[in-house]
Amino acid sequence: MSDVTSTQYDVDSDSSLDSAVDTVRQTARQATGQAKGFLRQQIDRQTTSAGDQLGKTAESLHGMADQFRQRGQDSAASVATTAAERLDGIGDYLKNIDAEELMRNVSDYARRQPWVVAAGGFVVGFAAARFLKSSGERGSEGS
Repeated sequence: MSDVTSTQYDVDSDSSLDSAVDTVRQTARQATGQAKGFLRQQIDRQTTSAGDQLGKTAESLHGMADQFRQRGQDSAASVATTAAERLDGIGDYLKNIDAEELMRNVSDYARRQPWVVAAGGFVVGFAAARFLKSSGERGSEGS
């Protein structure tokens, strides 16, 4: 009789375990979905903000180009105008793109140009290390 009870207990235990695993999986899926949604919102917000900032910078460059033209400095005006137009284009791109498309574009670019992405990562890492090192040195000088 104890074998039957033991077997029944194992079946109930397995059923409870399966139920718990299913609950954990479902909760993990929900958390992942919420995290992805939050990340998309943040990317959308930040790219729109960056696009707005680039638009303002482009306006300033257009103003500089006008001033250069008034002073007869046409080559400097041409450089400022070209830079302003490029910034306008990038700003519009960032304001109008959604997070999904941006991530797809970045992923596609990384597949086409892996060395450029790796070099960019190296440069960003190096700059971050220098920044952290200089911040640490300033903090220890103040002590």
